[in-house]
Amino acid sequence: MKVAESLMNPLGEDDDDFECNFLLDRNLATGLAIVDDCYNDSPPLQKDIFWSAETVEPLYSADTANMHLNPQIGSAAAYETRENEIIMKPHADAVDDFEDGGDDVEECNPRRLPRGISVVSVNRNCESRTSLVSRRNNQGPTIMERLRSQFGGSKVNRPGKLFGSSQFSINTAMGD
Repeated sequence: MKVAESLMNPLGEDDDDFECNFLLDRNLATGLAIVDDCYNDSPPLQKDIFWSAETVEPLYSADTANMHLNPQIGSAAAYETRENEIIMKPHADAVDDFEDGGDDVEECNPRRLPRGISVVSVNRNCESRTSLVSRRNNQGPTIMERLRSQFGGSKVNRPGKLFGSSQFSINTAMGD
């Protein structure tokens, strides 16, 4: 039983029953003894493959050398969106919920999208990119025009439902 107790608690009968100062002093004395014994006992200087190299790069093990460096860049840092506008719409399962409501169909307003869909302009803060206005004039139909042709323009959103009063929707102007 005494052997088991000494194996379980080599520094005393209880976990709190050891002297921290003794451990610190012993570790310090051991470290200083190692330094004293090895002081001025340098290994012999020999020429190696790095002797005449101006800059020496660290060597790695074979496995580590084949691993890619991790420069701490996020996985989405190099992501480029294809267009300056992003179409935001509900999930396909939620579209059925929108269509079940019996909304009155109004005349198609050219500045409105079908209910539940909005277009968000992406600001990239990059001067080399063309503006939305010049893109619209030079490169075919805009996203708004493609949406109207895709959804037929028969349904329009209710006032105050998604556009206008919603703080989560950003409307883009069609151009004046």
